[in-house]
Amino acid sequence: MGECHPRGDDRRVDLDGSNRRNIPGVAAATWLDWNITGDTLVFASPDNDSWLYVTNTTGPPRRLITASTGLLSEYWPQYSGDGQWIYFSGRTNYQNQEIWRVRSDGSSPALIGPAAGYVNLDSDPAPSSDGSRAAYVSNRCCVPDYGLFLLHAQTGVVDSLAPGAFSPRWSPGDSLIGFIFHGVFVIRPDGQGLRQLTAIGQNYYQEFDWSPTGEWMIARGPSGHLELIRVADGLILTLPYFTDLDRPSWRP
Repeated sequence: MGECHPRGDDRRVDLDGSNRRNIPGVAAATWLDWNITGDTLVFASPDNDSWLYVTNTTGPPRRLITASTGLLSEYWPQYSGDGQWIYFSGRTNYQNQEIWRVRSDGSSPALIGPAAGYVNLDSDPAPSSDGSRAAYVSNRCCVPDYGLFLLHAQTGVVDSLAPGAFSPRWSPGDSLIGFIFHGVFVIRPDGQGLRQLTAIGQNYYQEFDWSPTGEWMIARGPSGHLELIRVADGLILTLPYFTDLDRPSWRP
C-alpha cells in the first residue's frame, strides 16, 4: 500500500504492518493513487499551490503536466482503471476547482467538467475503469456541504447521485461507487442502492481505497486506526499497527 503520514510524507507498507519504507525523493505528499500495474504512483504536493507528480518509487519524482494550462493548482489525482487517464481537480482562481483529466504520460490536459465560477468547488474526481465517467463532489448543490455527482465525459451530462459525499472511488468492475460522508457508503452508478457500511455516528477520515477484488475497503476510522471494511456485510477488521497513517492507496 501507499499511504500518507499526517505530517505529509509518502510511505509504502505491507498490510501486516511490516516493511515500512519512505518513497525516495518524496519529502511531502498527499492525495495519492497507484496505476493499474502498481509500478507508478501519482500524488499531489501538500500545499495550497499544489502540483501533480509521478514516481516509480525508486527514482526521483517528476511533474506530471508540463504544458501550459492556466491552472494555479492541481489536486486529487486518480487513475482510470485502464491506466490511460489521470483525473484531477484544477484551480483557476483564488477559491474554485474544476474537473480535469490528462493522459497518464502527462499529455493532453483538458477541462472536462463544467467551468467553475468564483466559489464553485468541483472536487475529488474518480474515473470509471475506462475513463468515460467520473464521480465527483461539488458544492454547487448545497453549500456548505458537497453532493455526489456523475459526469459523462463525452457529453458533459451530469447526474446527481447523493446529497452529501466526499472522496468517491469506483469499485473494481464499476458496479459501485464508494464514498465518505461521516461514515462509509456505497451506491450504484444509477443512483440506486445507497447503503451505509459503517455504524451510524462513527466519523471516518476522508480518503479510502478498494481492495483489488472489490471485496474490501480500507479507510481510517474514528479511532485513528486503518480499518478493513467488508463490503458484503460491513464486517470491520482493525489494523492496530496503523495509527500514524491515513489516505491509503491499495497497490494492485
